[in-house]
Amino acid sequence: MSLLVRLLPWIAALTPLPSLAQDCPATPFACAVDAAIQRGLQAYRVRERGLGMIDNRPKHNFLAVLAFLEQRDGVGWQGQPLGYDGLPPGDQALVTRLLASMIDDAPDLLDPNQSPYTYGTGGALMALSAWTATGGPDNVGAQATVPEALANGVIALHRQQGDVPPNNVGGWNYRMPHALGDASTTGFAVWGLSAASNHVADAREVLDATLNYLGVNTNEDGGAGYNPTSLSSSSMTANSLWAYRLIGVPSADPRVQQHLSWLLGNYTYERIQGEFAPTSTYHYLWLANMALEACANDGLGGALYRDDFGALNPADLGYREEPPSHYFDFAWSVLRWQDASGIWGTLFNGSPRGWDQWSSHGEVLLLLERSVGGACLDSDGDGICGFEDACPDVADANAVDGDGDGVGDVCDNCLLAPNRDQADADGDGHGDACDNYNCVPDGQPEICDGIDNDCDALVDALPDGSPIIDGGACGTRLPGECAQGNRVCSAAGAVVCGHLIEPVEERCDLLDNDCDGLIDEGVQNACGLCGPAPIGACEDWTRPCPADCAPDERCIDGRCLADVDDACDAVDCGAAHFCRDGECIPSCAGISCHFEEACVDGACASVECVGDDCETEACAGVRCPRFQRCQVVDETAQCVADWLDFVDDGSAPVPQPEPEPEPPLDAALADLGMSSDAGAGPDDTEQGGTASDGCASVPGSAPASPLWAMLLWAPVMLRRLRR
Repeated sequence: MSLLVRLLPWIAALTPLPSLAQDCPATPFACAVDAAIQRGLQAYRVRERGLGMIDNRPKHNFLAVLAFLEQRDGVGWQGQPLGYDGLPPGDQALVTRLLASMIDDAPDLLDPNQSPYTYGTGGALMALSAWTATGGPDNVGAQATVPEALANGVIALHRQQGDVPPNNVGGWNYRMPHALGDASTTGFAVWGLSAASNHVADAREVLDATLNYLGVNTNEDGGAGYNPTSLSSSSMTANSLWAYRLIGVPSADPRVQQHLSWLLGNYTYERIQGEFAPTSTYHYLWLANMALEACANDGLGGALYRDDFGALNPADLGYREEPPSHYFDFAWSVLRWQDASGIWGTLFNGSPRGWDQWSSHGEVLLLLERSVGGACLDSDGDGICGFEDACPDVADANAVDGDGDGVGDVCDNCLLAPNRDQADADGDGHGDACDNYNCVPDGQPEICDGIDNDCDALVDALPDGSPIIDGGACGTRLPGECAQGNRVCSAAGAVVCGHLIEPVEERCDLLDNDCDGLIDEGVQNACGLCGPAPIGACEDWTRPCPADCAPDERCIDGRCLADVDDACDAVDCGAAHFCRDGECIPSCAGISCHFEEACVDGACASVECVGDDCETEACAGVRCPRFQRCQVVDETAQCVADWLDFVDDGSAPVPQPEPEPEPPLDAALADLGMSSDAGAGPDDTEQGGTASDGCASVPGSAPASPLWAMLLWAPVMLRRLRR
């Protein structure tokens, strides 16, 4: 090899990478992940040095090959793997050297009768499968072509599968089968054979037997150990879970569900749990990511799926665009562990120690790339593998993805809104990104709590729109105008009485507007009436007795009352009481009560009828004070406020504006209700009565006469003559 060829990788390593922080066409987190991947791949370029290996031996070459082939097209993880055809020429040459060295270093890839090193052979089958699936040439300059190496590796692993009951039927060890199978190498064999099955006939035919070993190696707590005598650990449970899914066991299957349950109960994203060396942390993170990604909800009734994992809140860490997930947890952890030269596994920033530096480095790169190790998870049978399938659970050979979010239209719950996570909080089939009514049923029937419990877009109402409670009249615990309300639902889930009318400032209208139990307090005029105070002394003002029924009424205490003899004629009860059958009873004027109550003898009480609803003649023996009237309450006579009517009937004399000086005669006569023609108008006697009866001392109510007109007209004429 010429010196120039040997130096090319070093020259490339010295060439600065383009700035990834500028103009990154993705979310900040996706950009950070992509930048870390590019630094990690550059570290591989530097380390390879044109020698065709990363470490001192090519046993870890398969990790580097997968890392280059399975990096995504574009920034983020929605794009398809680049594969061999998508790599630049320099990287194609680098991966070719790695693959050739890997084949030549494994005797069983050259001769199927040789005993395989299961870890290396399983990894090699993954790398060779990814190479073949993405356009890599058959001849890479090794002692065997890629198709030959694939076929030889499959045969070697088939020959090496354990058949030693009861603890190693279907498992593998590093080389020759033992009485106890090795869960770690069994995993690599399953992954390699699963990937090779896309290119080598019958590669998968031995995998059903592996189910026996996986079952024996499952502990009572639901996790898996290193072998059937070991306690459960994070890495081996993830290893077994990934094997189950590659073999084809559904996510809802109890065997998968118990592994998911163990992983969730022992979930970590920075270290492993259980009986296994901490050097397996990087291995655990890569395996757990692949296994959980393969455990989407398959609709078969499982209790746990991948969406149940994820402990960190991305928004709290500055990545509010990202949804919580196991991938975010794992990726966020390893991003902090990459050293300045782009390498993982160097104990940088408190990171854990791996098996060795370069295996740790490769497994982190595959984690960040969401690699599936060359496997093809074609669960829907449409011929599209794993993460390359935009609808992995729905057959869609055309793979149309209109909004470009990596989810095909046939399974996208938001066709026009990119939503890779397909989040659907309310489970109505409309993704959160395009759901105008995002409501999560709480499992309860519609109750009175201000929430749409059954998510039918109706709050505190039945499906037909009717309220869930009887919204009838009720008492609000306030008196007066606020007394009556209606039954409504409170936000606390209780039936309460909602106000129909809220308290307002008190005004003079015979109502308790401020709902304090008193009527018109502090707003009546000096005479105890509503409106402007009348002219003259309050004692001289009252409503006159109508002329057409005067024979049946007489003036008593300044008021027109029926002219009958009763027990109250000689009784004076004052303004705060009234006379009923000769006894003084506390008046109800000015008192307001609660709902379904009324004032009875000066106090509020529950009643059945008020006013016109009570059929009785109880008011016949009652005399109420001035400006009060009799009202029947529960067949008893009560006196209530009546000071408003004296204003409404127009008879109250109110202050008049000062008359203009020296009005013309016609105007003066008009002010007196007369005209220059003399003579009375048609309504001259409407306010009839005499001053001696005490019920008609209202200015302007006496009938007009010619003499009266002359007396008024004479001073006006004298003033005119003096001019």
